[in-house]
Amino acid sequence: MRMLLRVLGAVIALQGACGVVDRFVTLPWLGALLLTRTGVFGGYQLYGCLLMVTLGVALVLAANASAAG
Repeated sequence: MRMLLRVLGAVIALQGACGVVDRFVTLPWLGALLLTRTGVFGGYQLYGCLLMVTLGVALVLAANASAAG
């Protein structure tokens, strides 16, 4: 279960980081991988991507903390 949370957190953080990069530099090959291109965040893509990075990192850290305890 912890490994699943780590992988899920890493994927969410990666999606957010790619979205932040895409907001400043449009990369055509990255478009199929991003949730931001689907209109999920409705005009707040940058904030949504930053939130995804934060939540992804928090999920990975929580999974690591539960493994240590």
